[in-house]
Amino acid sequence: MLPIKKILVPIDVSDVSLSELSMKALSWASSFATESCSTVYLIAVIENIQSMYDAYEEENVLGQRKSEALVRVNEILDEAEKQAKDMCIQCIVRVVQLGVPYQKIIEVAADEKIDLIVMGTHGRTGITRLLAGSVTEEVIRHAPCPVLVCPTTHPHHNN
Repeated sequence: MLPIKKILVPIDVSDVSLSELSMKALSWASSFATESCSTVYLIAVIENIQSMYDAYEEENVLGQRKSEALVRVNEILDEAEKQAKDMCIQCIVRVVQLGVPYQKIIEVAADEKIDLIVMGTHGRTGITRLLAGSVTEEVIRHAPCPVLVCPTTHPHHNN
């Protein structure tokens, strides 16, 4: 097996706290990280906050919204970092990006020469997947390294 020295774990920042999805991915990443003394990169991507109405908003209002998003994202990363340390992950790097989540994940994976991406998936199907899109699916298609996908639930086990 190739050595896994750098693991990228995208942290879901769409909620107000560390999601079950992120916790599952972090748990899987910790298995690899503790086994091979890997560095774990926790990446949080703040989607572009601007909307079609923003042309009418004052610049200071937009700045305030970005500032609030950054505070919330850093709180979630604080929680993720604490959990990672509790899972005996020794080396943790935090990355915050602004943009399209799958593009930033792929960009950081390439720039940092990541060996493995570990991320969760909601497992949506049908119209929900079509409307919501899938960051995970796009990462799988374009990633410069292997991607381990962890579902939030296993179809044959109760969690």
